[in-house]
Amino acid sequence: MLVLAFHGFYDNARHEETEDRLAEYVERNGLNAVTVYPVGSGDPSSGDSYSWNVEGGNVNLDNGPLGATCATPRIASSYTYDSNIVYKCFDSCFGAGQRGCDPKWGCNFAACFDDRRFVRALVRALLTSMCIDLRHVHLTGISAGGLMAYQTALDLPDLIASVAPIAGSRVWGYNRPPRSAVSLLDVHGYEDTYVPANASNGLGGAPTGAATSHDYFYYHEVPHVTHAFARAAGCDFGANLPFRTKFDGLRGFVCNQPHGRCAGAAVVQCVGNWAHTWPLHHAHPHAYADLVFDFFRSHPRAAPVGLNWSLNWSLNGSLPASTDAAEARRHPLNTSSSVERALNSSSLGVASRTRSAAEAAWALES
Repeated sequence: MLVLAFHGFYDNARHEETEDRLAEYVERNGLNAVTVYPVGSGDPSSGDSYSWNVEGGNVNLDNGPLGATCATPRIASSYTYDSNIVYKCFDSCFGAGQRGCDPKWGCNFAACFDDRRFVRALVRALLTSMCIDLRHVHLTGISAGGLMAYQTALDLPDLIASVAPIAGSRVWGYNRPPRSAVSLLDVHGYEDTYVPANASNGLGGAPTGAATSHDYFYYHEVPHVTHAFARAAGCDFGANLPFRTKFDGLRGFVCNQPHGRCAGAAVVQCVGNWAHTWPLHHAHPHAYADLVFDFFRSHPRAAPVGLNWSLNWSLNGSLPASTDAAEARRHPLNTSSSVERALNSSSLGVASRTRSAAEAAWALES
């Protein structure tokens, strides 16, 4: 099993591993799994943080397909709770072919490197250097990392078995179903206003069908995102069905299958009484890891692709047809050579493979 875990905004891979405890859970339980912590792009001398350049994350002065993706003008001078913050511009967003970055009137929250192609190159390097069960390639991440987990599932649906975004969503105007069925476990806290699950959790002012985050970006309400995945999974859109877990009832934790029975994959939504963090994290430090690994084990790809096909098409091929080709050309490419150098410099022995794989991804930060 291969699990990619994407860190959040104002975070990094090292902190992510410490906080989410996936790697610790794997080692403690002797699981046959490799956890990898990629590093989001960021310019060394500009911008606010390492983040993820997902669809809709850097439209700048343009509108998305459904209109504005954030509230403007951006007016807050520093990061405070519930603030229409002016994020610093990244150097990578300027130059030939770029949209630029207007800190006051633009909607931008990441560097303009092509993180999507970087992740494809990373997956290729991992699959060609390690023995991975192709039925079990899974994704997770929190906050901005949850956005990237969703993005990667949409970019590589023929390879990804399941995705478990924590406090993630899709930027307003960029919601779409994956090209083929991918199992989904979406987890949100009732009190999350950073990436709110519904308009009622947000700050108001968003277009109908969108939720406003604490920094006044607009996201699709989670039921619309799960509906898109349900369409690809062949769900019958019948009764709202329960989905039992060992944590049911703890801090109001409950999961359901909101779109009925699904033929090609599972589509599950979980909620509970917490804010913008991992589920049940403080009282049960390994609950998140336990929850997602149970889901990953139970939801392999029904028809795993062949390695050559997946590498030659999903990883080397073009982005999905629904992705604007000009958008892909706008961004510099994080090349696979740096990924391969990082992996080749690490010892991927069985005893240390989780940490070594994480260190391989961290090496890209330098």
